[in-house]
Amino acid sequence: MISQETKLSVFGRYHAADPDKATQLDPDEKQTLRSSEVEAKQNAMATIAILPLIMAACYLGLLAYFRRKGGYKAMGLTAEGQVAGEHPVTGQEAFNDEAQMPNR
Repeated sequence: MISQETKLSVFGRYHAADPDKATQLDPDEKQTLRSSEVEAKQNAMATIAILPLIMAACYLGLLAYFRRKGGYKAMGLTAEGQVAGEHPVTGQEAFNDEAQMPNR
């Protein structure tokens, strides 16, 4: 019933069940096959779930880094595009800047 041929996927190597032979199984063997398929799908889902967890940890690390650094600081630029200085932006400054922006 299980293919001797090893297949390769994104999740690693595996041996596939032959669907033609699976239809010829008795009920107990079909139940064993179904439980194996469910377990394989759950393992694949657990493997895939690792990537979003890693990404969340990275984003939280970036958030903590920028919080420690002091957050956003506006930088003044000269006419030539050189940095003239930086200062923390207050809530009132941000509100005033938003009020002066043209409507989109």
